[in-house]
Amino acid sequence: MDISYMERLSMRSPYDRGNDGVYNSNLLTKLVRNYRSHPSILKLPNEMFYDNELQQCGDHFVTNSMARWEHLPKKGFPVMFHAISGENLREANSPSWFNPQEAQEVVNYVDLLAKHSMPRVDPAEIGVVTPYARQAQKIRLALKTRDLGDVKVGSVETFQGQERRVIIISTVRAENDYVDHDKKYNLGFVSNKKRFNVAVTRAQALLIIVGQPQVLATDKETWLPLLRMCRDNQSWVGEEWVEGSDASKDEDDLLASVPEENTNEASDDDWVIFGMDRLGISQAVEQEGLGYINREE
Repeated sequence: MDISYMERLSMRSPYDRGNDGVYNSNLLTKLVRNYRSHPSILKLPNEMFYDNELQQCGDHFVTNSMARWEHLPKKGFPVMFHAISGENLREANSPSWFNPQEAQEVVNYVDLLAKHSMPRVDPAEIGVVTPYARQAQKIRLALKTRDLGDVKVGSVETFQGQERRVIIISTVRAENDYVDHDKKYNLGFVSNKKRFNVAVTRAQALLIIVGQPQVLATDKETWLPLLRMCRDNQSWVGEEWVEGSDASKDEDDLLASVPEENTNEASDDDWVIFGMDRLGISQAVEQEGLGYINREE
């Protein structure tokens, strides 16, 4: 079911908002203090999902620790979007998707943060969120080759209730043709509000998103506002994005050939190595999604 029991209950009397737009404090207490994220990271999800009720109460030493990072496009605004036109690929023995160009950028950012910039970040303080098991495996194995195996890489569900000083999101999708397939099987980030919400609220001090903006912009409720926020705050790197452009491709048999994805995480077996040359190897308030009652961790 798309709506949980708790969510449905909170939308019904006497637990819903009254005519004055306020909850009955005798029945419902909302915990709205966020002890996790920098205000710039919290701003958009607060507006989208929490009626601007969240209060940023995190430790300033932590939440501002990356605000002057030397590679930030805009100092003081620790949210950045890296636009890249990659490829959606699968291997013959797996229905899951990966994007080698995005994976390479993610690995480069982790390497930069952990080894080549100030302040340096402990790999254990970095998390990589991606919606596809194969992409997670590719990135995980690539990081191990650079002695960065302490970086946690996984799906949104893997990161629920957790936080990292730095979160890097790899959205994977590079073509609009597969978006409807993802919606049908509840995969990916596009048009999934709850998954989007959890993904972008795991970061304490720095949020980096790597993705194809033309594809993400088709999600007008979540990703399009985020793209605009990064663009308007001059926190954009990589390829230029012209709003309204189309990333779809003219391939008649694309969707017909797509099997259902198995979303279970797999281990780093030897077969993951196939194709790794494409990668260039040569949680505070627990915000779990729209409508969930906030609770402090």
